[in-house]
Amino acid sequence: RSNAGWALTAGANYAFADVKYSPALGLKYDYRSGDKLNNIGKSNKAWKALYEDQVNGVIYDPNTNISIIKVSGSMKPTEDVILNADYYNYRFAQKAAASSSTRRGKKDAGDELDLSLTYNYTEDVSFGLLGGIFWPGSDYIVNDKKATEILGSMKVTF
Repeated sequence: RSNAGWALTAGANYAFADVKYSPALGLKYDYRSGDKLNNIGKSNKAWKALYEDQVNGVIYDPNTNISIIKVSGSMKPTEDVILNADYYNYRFAQKAAASSSTRRGKKDAGDELDLSLTYNYTEDVSFGLLGGIFWPGSDYIVNDKKATEILGSMKVTF
C-alpha cells in the first residue's frame, strides 16, 4: 500500500510587551490525517507519526486521525514564577465504526485542560507542578469518566 498521510500545524502566539505579569496568548491548530472505514488494500491516508516529540496534551495525545485546537495563556506573577494554561479540543478526522465496543462512530474525541506552575529557583534549578484533566467526547462509550494527572518535577542543568 502506498502512504498518502499528511499533517498540518499552524499557530500564533502573542506576548504583551511592557505589561505587568508579562501575559501571553496562543492559538494553534493541528491536523493529522486518518483513514476512512474499510480502507483495506487501498492507499494508506493515515498520518504516520515520525517525530514523537510533537506533543499536545499531557493526558490525551493521539498522533493520527485527529484535529486539535489549542488555546493557551501564560503569565509571570513574579520574576521567578510562570503560570501556564492550555485548553485542547480534539475531534477525529475520520469517524470510527459505530459497531466498535468502545466508540460510537462520532467525531467528538474530547477536551483537555492542563495547568502548570514553574518556579525558577536559580538559573540552573527549577521546580514544576503540572495538573491535567481530560473529558472524553461523545464518541467514547465511557464518556462519563474523566482522566486526571498531577506531575511534579525538578530540573537541574549542568
